[in-house]
Amino acid sequence: MKKIVLENAHNLTIHRLHTNQAITSFELDALDEMLFEQSGVATHEEFKKIIGDKPLGEFIRSILGMDVQAVREAFSSFLSNGPLTSEQITFIEFIIKQFTANGKIDPEMLFEPPFTKFHESGVSGAFPTNDHLS
Repeated sequence: MKKIVLENAHNLTIHRLHTNQAITSFELDALDEMLFEQSGVATHEEFKKIIGDKPLGEFIRSILGMDVQAVREAFSSFLSNGPLTSEQITFIEFIIKQFTANGKIDPEMLFEPPFTKFHESGVSGAFPTNDHLS
């Protein structure tokens, strides 16, 4: 299935998923049908077993990752919204690399290695809240 996705990377819907652009349910259904037809399996149930429990868009991104410019753009307002420490900037750059490579990050990962290399508490240590000042 990975080969089929890579061979169809030029497909508009796959490209939009890779570059973090909105897609319609119609486009997603058409992509699902195209990949099913090219997979060579007999039933859609078999096809779903191949791609696993992930939604199709997540499956595509797990193969292609996300476009680095699209990820940087998604984080641009956050990065320019206020003074950040060098540790925080490095943390965000690491998140960007993870999205670029894997297409997604599960939120709980932000509290586990390798994110704890920046702070033992992960994201909550790298970006502490100032609730005690209120």
